[in-house]
Amino acid sequence: MDVAQLGGAYLGETRLSAHADAGQLTEHHSGAVAALDTAMGWPRSPLCSTDF
Repeated sequence: MDVAQLGGAYLGETRLSAHADAGQLTEHHSGAVAALDTAMGWPRSPLCSTDF
């Protein structure tokens, strides 16, 4: 996994399971991707309503 994938998952852009399904990352321990998806998951997409 590279920094872009981890950052995207952390900020809510993508789920790591989508990267795993596409073959872009390797799961070394069974269930690790699902556990990290759950830990980083949030039901709402990120939003910033402040205008600069």
